[in-house]
Amino acid sequence: MNNNDFTVLNHTLVDYNGAGGDITIPDDVIKIEEEAFRDCETITSVVIPDSVKTIGDNVFENCTSLKSAVISAKLTKLSYELFKGCTALESVTISNNITEIEDSVFEDCSSLKSITIPKSVDDIGESVFQNCSSLVEINVDAENPVYSSKDGVLFCDDEETVMYYPGGRKGEYIIPDGVIEIGKNAFELCRVVTSIVIPDSVTVINDYAFHGCSSLKSVNIPNGVTEIGRWLFKDCSSLESIIIHEDVESIDEAVFMGCKSLKRIDVAEGNPCFCSVDGVLFSADKKTLIYLPTSGRTEYTIPDGVKEIGPYACADCRNVTLTFPKSLKAIGEHEDSWCYKDCKLLDCFSGCKFSESHLKTKTKINANLADVLIDNGFQPDVLDAVWVYLVQSMKKLRAFTEPKLEENPAESAEMFIKVLISNKFTAKQYDTVDEFFTKFKDLIPKETANEFREMKKSVK
Repeated sequence: MNNNDFTVLNHTLVDYNGAGGDITIPDDVIKIEEEAFRDCETITSVVIPDSVKTIGDNVFENCTSLKSAVISAKLTKLSYELFKGCTALESVTISNNITEIEDSVFEDCSSLKSITIPKSVDDIGESVFQNCSSLVEINVDAENPVYSSKDGVLFCDDEETVMYYPGGRKGEYIIPDGVIEIGKNAFELCRVVTSIVIPDSVTVINDYAFHGCSSLKSVNIPNGVTEIGRWLFKDCSSLESIIIHEDVESIDEAVFMGCKSLKRIDVAEGNPCFCSVDGVLFSADKKTLIYLPTSGRTEYTIPDGVKEIGPYACADCRNVTLTFPKSLKAIGEHEDSWCYKDCKLLDCFSGCKFSESHLKTKTKINANLADVLIDNGFQPDVLDAVWVYLVQSMKKLRAFTEPKLEENPAESAEMFIKVLISNKFTAKQYDTVDEFFTKFKDLIPKETANEFREMKKSVK
């Protein structure tokens, strides 16, 4: 290694052109530019000398052979995503001058087994240790006034908040009594923890706290917790059941998405906002289906009286046949909805009342849902959004009509023609509509056929 391996301008290292291996940054470098070593897969170790006072974001991101790093004593901050994706990184020495560790510094460092936070650090960002699957302990200098370590788990606020749990810890974890809060991302992607016991002292569980805990089979939510936040249990694929206590007032719409083993959600009596019916989560008035656990189910009849299906309610219904009630008025009212993501039997409806932007790729409608759409109040704006995209090809039209045509061809064909008439198809859809009419005209009553022909004349 020689200094020609580095591009240094005005004491700023902007690029590395060497062969890799063990490297030491030249001692005339004061600043390392962002992404200077990013994706350099040949570096095995790095020493950052005390001359370096500033280091940019993503400097060593995806240096997948980097095993160790010694950091300058003059640095005061570990920058954003500094070592993200350094999958071989096993040890890092952090100097006592570091006061801040920004977001995602060690994210995806899957070989990192332990780390020590010095007494100088008073600010640790989000997702710092996310997906560190070998990490078994986070130690903190005993003199640190903000953070502490208890049995290798990172705490803050005088041990009232669990901040980060090491992702390589297996089995059960009992949160100490007296803890009030579980921090954002605290257990996120801790894939080998199987049980988390939460004491009654906990009143706040922040967003993403258990996201991706794929081995987590059980967790209790204490009575004092009032909010189940964003993606709290998302992708907890081993979670089988959960109890929602009477004090819970808010549940994130996507909180259980990806919980493939979930058999039931039970809500305590007296909860003013939510209820459960046969293990299915509803609003307290039973007018909104919030989430349908799918483990062990092959079919489900949504109860009569339900007016709305929440945006993620059926997100995991990959092999569940759904029957829809006549009372249904809206499905997936959310601008970023994945309401029927991966529902093979429905071929994935999603979007705000079947908004046009979400229907462009949808080709198939469950026959029962077609009935509800046409017969029960989806007029005119919702139905517009549905049929406009179905008439783009005969294949899509057949998918919409033929399940009913098999049962009652004449009634079904007439019904669909009436839908086309009522929605005043345009010249743009004329050819496909005309093809449909030609195929099924013998099944349509003369009066309806004549009305349709007049409509065709007006748009041709």
